[in-house]
Amino acid sequence: MRFMVFEIFGMIWRWFIKPLKYLTLLISLWMILPGCLSSPANPNTGELQASPTASIEVLPTTAPNQTHAPLPQQGGPFLLIQTNLEEYNIFDLSTGESASFMPPTTNRGFSLNDRLSPSGQKMFFFDAQGNIILTDLTTGQILETHSPSNNALIFDLNLAVEEARASLTEIDYPDANLLTAIETAYKESITDIRWYQNDQYMLTVHDSTPTSTNLSLLDLASKTQIALEKLPGLILDYRVSPGGKHILVKKAYVDDPQTWMHDLYYLINVDTKEVQPIPMPSLVDNPSLSWLNNELIGINHQMHPIGGVDYSIFNLNNQALRQVIKGPYTHTNQYKDRLFVLKQNNASDITTISLINYEGETLKQQELNDRCLYKGRISDFILINCATDSLLLDENLHVTPLGDRVSLLSSAPGGDNVIFVNQDDGTFLLNQISLERQPVLLEGTPLEIRWLPDGSAFLYRLSGELYLYDVNRKQSTLILTSANLSDYSNINAVWIDMN
Repeated sequence: MRFMVFEIFGMIWRWFIKPLKYLTLLISLWMILPGCLSSPANPNTGELQASPTASIEVLPTTAPNQTHAPLPQQGGPFLLIQTNLEEYNIFDLSTGESASFMPPTTNRGFSLNDRLSPSGQKMFFFDAQGNIILTDLTTGQILETHSPSNNALIFDLNLAVEEARASLTEIDYPDANLLTAIETAYKESITDIRWYQNDQYMLTVHDSTPTSTNLSLLDLASKTQIALEKLPGLILDYRVSPGGKHILVKKAYVDDPQTWMHDLYYLINVDTKEVQPIPMPSLVDNPSLSWLNNELIGINHQMHPIGGVDYSIFNLNNQALRQVIKGPYTHTNQYKDRLFVLKQNNASDITTISLINYEGETLKQQELNDRCLYKGRISDFILINCATDSLLLDENLHVTPLGDRVSLLSSAPGGDNVIFVNQDDGTFLLNQISLERQPVLLEGTPLEIRWLPDGSAFLYRLSGELYLYDVNRKQSTLILTSANLSDYSNINAVWIDMN
C-alpha cells in the first residue's frame, strides 16, 4: 500500500509543484542510473551479502498473559473485529455471542489482517520497547515475547540526515523537513514486520548501522535471526514473490515524492542470501514495481492516477529487461500466462483491449466504442465497467453483457458464487460458471462484503451496522451496531481458524 500511496502523490507533485528546472537533471540521472544497476552483485565480493546468523532473545512474558478466554472447539466461525476505536471483540457467529479481546499493547491503531499468521491461529503485537509479542488466538495465551535484533538501537538520526543530504544535493530540502522525513521513514521501517510462508518464520526490519535498516528472517522455532541484506539506506517497502523464494526490496533515506530518483530496488534470494540490484529502464519517472509471477517483475515506468505510461518486464531467469507496453495505458493485469491491457482513448471514446504475452506480442485485441475501466475478476472472466453497463470478457475477449455498472464485487472463497452490487443499488448472487444471477434482498445497500471461510454466508456492512446473510436460508441477522462501522472505512476484522 505504501508503494501506491507514494507513487500517486509523487505523480500529483510532479504535475503541480515540481519546478521545470529539475526536468533535465532528473532525466540525466536516470540515464546514468541503469548503467550502475544493470550488473548483478558479485556474490564473491560480500558487499551485498547477508550477515551471519544471530540468536534472538526471548523475554519474560508480562501480565496479563491472556488476550481472551479459550475458544470452544465447537461452534464458530469466529470473527475477531475492532468494534470501537479501542475495543475488540470475538464473535461466535453460530450463537451470536461475543467476548472481549484485549490486545497486549497500548497501541490500538493497527490492522488485524497485517498481524494474523498464515494459519489464522496466531497474531503478533509490539510492546512499548518494540519487542514482538506472539499470541495464540485459539487459546488466548500470550506465547512469547521476542527482542528480534537482540541489540540496543544504534540508528543516529543526525548522521542519517548528513548522509541523505550528501545525496540530495539537487533538491532544496529544508533541514527541519529532512529530519522529520527521515525520522518518519525510520519509524515506519522498523515496524514493517510480516509473517513469511508459515507460522515459523517472520520477516523483520532492524538497525544495522547508524544510518541504515536491514531485512532479516526470524526463525521462531530455532530462535535465530538471519540477515538477508546489509545495503545502505532505510527499508521503505518490500514484496515477497508468490512462491516466497525472492523478495523485492525498496531502499532510500526518505519516503518522499521529491526524492524518487534516489529510490533503489534490490532482489534478495532467500535461499542463497544473494542480493542484486534491479536494472531499470533508461527513462522512468517515479516507477512502480510488482510481481507478475515467481520469475517476472513488472515495471510501470510512470504512474498515473489510473494506469501509467510504458511498461517493462524483468526476467529473473535470464536477467533480461524488455519493454512490452509503449505509451499510456489505463490498466494492466496478469491473466493466466499473459497480460491483459486496457487503453482508453478519451478523445474518440474508444477503449482498446488486448491480451499480450510476456515478450510484448499481441495475442488478442479488440476495440469497444465506449469508455471502459477494469473492475475485477469473476473466475476466468474479466469484468469491465463502461459508461452505463458492465461487460464480461473471456480468454478470447468475447463479450458477455452483465447489465448496469457494477459498484461492488466479492467472490466466495473456493466456490462458484459471487455477490455484486450495481449502480442502481441492486444486489445479486451470480454463479461464476453458468453466469446465472438472482436478486438478493438485504437490509440495505452494502458498503462492504466479506464471505465466511466456507462460502455459506457473508457479512455485509451498512453505515453503523454489520449483518450476516445466510445464502441457503436467504436471511439476514444483525451482528453488530457501532459508530466504528462508518461509510468510509472497511471493517478491521479477521477469521480465526480453529482447524
